[in-house]
Amino acid sequence: MSRGSTLSGSLDILKRTDGSGGDLSVEGSLFILRNGERLDVSQREASAFIFTQTEASALWRIDHDLNTKYPDVKVIVDGREVFTHIIYESSTSNHIDICFVCPCRGMAILTT
Repeated sequence: MSRGSTLSGSLDILKRTDGSGGDLSVEGSLFILRNGERLDVSQREASAFIFTQTEASALWRIDHDLNTKYPDVKVIVDGREVFTHIIYESSTSNHIDICFVCPCRGMAILTT
């Protein structure tokens, strides 16, 4: 995927379009458009890791390459950021588990 590329689709089915599969790692500024409104994920130069959970699950196990045990985490389910009923647990500097009260699909955006 080239610099400045655009990904499109609903947050539930967001996929890379370059055929390489897997999760998408982003360095630099990242934003999401929802109903034409820009939602800033990071206002600063930072490393980010985007994880997409395509099948509903109450436990999302995320391996990332941010080398920090406590990244900033944004969880988006059904196009909305989720703030409640979530437990974050980090066992290493490159792994985090996100636990929900009930199974759901969506996206986790980890930044440093």
